[in-house]
Amino acid sequence: MRLRFTVRDIFWLTLVAALTTGWWIYMAATINERLLLKQQNDKMAADIAAFQKTQAQSSEQLAQATLNNTNAKTNTRKSP
Repeated sequence: MRLRFTVRDIFWLTLVAALTTGWWIYMAATINERLLLKQQNDKMAADIAAFQKTQAQSSEQLAQATLNNTNAKTNTRKSP
């Protein structure tokens, strides 16, 4: 039994192979891009958390300095 392929059969086989290869390349690129975006997102989340911690510490220091300054002015006014 001999297989016979026509030009149309070869065309369809080429088309299916090309579409499959294109889809595979697209999916590989999408997966790589998704991983890269997740890494960037994790880094940005860590940076934001560190910034918020620093900002909270700075706010506490400013509040303490303001309180100390207010207390110093109040004590200065009371003593003639």
